[in-house]
Amino acid sequence: MDLIRTLLVYMMLAVGASTEGAPAVTPLPVTPTPAPSPIAVVVSSPIPAATATPAVRYTTLYVGDKGENVRKMQQRLKDLGYYSGKIDGQYGQQTRRAVEAFQTNNGLKVDGIAGRATLTVLYEGKGLATPGPNGTARPTATPPLNVTVPVYYVDQNGSILRRVDMVLYEGSTTIYANAANVSAGYTLLSDNAAVVTVSKGVAKPDSVYFRYQAAPTAAPAPQEISMPVIYMTDTGDVMLRESVTLPSGAITPVTVGHSIDESTFRLISPDTVNVTVSVQGAASPATVIFTYRFTEPTAAPESTATPEPTAEPTATPEPTAEPTATPEPTAEPSATPEPTAEPTATPEPTAEPTATPEPTAEPTATPEPTAEPTATPEPTAEPTATPEPTTEPTTTPEPSATPEPTTEPTASPQPLSKGGDAMLLNGVTQSLSWYQDNKSNAYVSLKKLAQALGLSYTANAECVLNGHYVAAIYNDDSGIIALTVDEKNYEKNGALQSGDLLVNAHFLEAIGAEVTMSDGNLSIELSK
Repeated sequence: MDLIRTLLVYMMLAVGASTEGAPAVTPLPVTPTPAPSPIAVVVSSPIPAATATPAVRYTTLYVGDKGENVRKMQQRLKDLGYYSGKIDGQYGQQTRRAVEAFQTNNGLKVDGIAGRATLTVLYEGKGLATPGPNGTARPTATPPLNVTVPVYYVDQNGSILRRVDMVLYEGSTTIYANAANVSAGYTLLSDNAAVVTVSKGVAKPDSVYFRYQAAPTAAPAPQEISMPVIYMTDTGDVMLRESVTLPSGAITPVTVGHSIDESTFRLISPDTVNVTVSVQGAASPATVIFTYRFTEPTAAPESTATPEPTAEPTATPEPTAEPTATPEPTAEPSATPEPTAEPTATPEPTAEPTATPEPTAEPTATPEPTAEPTATPEPTAEPTATPEPTTEPTTTPEPSATPEPTTEPTASPQPLSKGGDAMLLNGVTQSLSWYQDNKSNAYVSLKKLAQALGLSYTANAECVLNGHYVAAIYNDDSGIIALTVDEKNYEKNGALQSGDLLVNAHFLEAIGAEVTMSDGNLSIELSK
């Protein structure tokens, strides 16, 4: 039995030595005995390689170890393509790196130590992964992954102009914008390149966008515009509205196109305004305004009809007819012949009745005294001369032209001085200058105040301000032409300061504001 046991041990050693160069296992100290050849036949088949492995105990190898076991491990690593150094039996750094690469590619713990698990896979494993040219893992076990990434070409509004799908593989890929994918005239707004990284079948980002802007020629310019024309009084009352058509890209004069009764209204603004219209259709000024002023003296021509009262003095000749009636008293002296006692003379008067024309002739002679009343027409001529005094009232239009001094308050009712550089607007301090007159009335810029409060205000034009219809028309030549709120005149509540319209508390209260002054600080509250 000892002989058979010895033979079995030697056969196991022989089989282990032939199994991929496994390290030798120290045999039991037995004395070899020659055996007849037929005995080898008895033990040849029942010993498979798998049953021998449990008896093999691999010695753990560390960096710095030396010996035959290290030499055999180096050879095995070299056969697999992990080790390219010298087979010298020394566990150095090059050998450690080869062990780490082997552990990495075969799913082992990577620590550079050739332990039992590592050596078992190294000597007995099947289907081992081979390294790359530099000893790193060769991804031959996993097929390469690819991802489809959509590339969108969009306009400035986000509308898709074109989509292009690109197939990307593991790793980072730079995608560049291709101008051929959009129509001519488009301009790139975004970056012209994007980097996409694919890792384990996932792309980041998962889509790419290139944003373009359409050509500016896409919007056609207007050929002509409609320009509003307003005829209004200097108190802000609108007399007439109309519109005229003007060509774009030109400067066109707009002239007064309606006849306003000049006997009642006088044009105080220029009768022609040059309007510039850009190619895009923007007009400057945006509205043409012709301003008139009511003139009461123009009613004076009615006094020219005063000849009618002069006709009354011409009727004064009627009293001259009354003196012609004075011959009646002259007839009384004709009765004086009665004192003549001569009876003979009496028949004569009877015959004289026919001759009575003579006494009537006497009255005709009396025209001499009547000539005196006829001379009275001379005084009647004085009343006829009264038209001259009537012409004097016609000269009164000169004082009636005094409406022009009404422009004095529009220029600058009172001198203004700066009150401060800031004020409270709805409880918030704003850097907005304000002014005062000599009566401590506060004035602020209507334009700047509206901007600070977020109100829709159009300077030097008609507009709706905080729900109120406002007309604020002014210029440096004529001063404040109109300043009204809901057609109520507030012209005396405004002033011009360096071409800017300033308004006081009375105007602001008319548009719904509450103005207070305390300790030299101005506060305005406006409820919208």
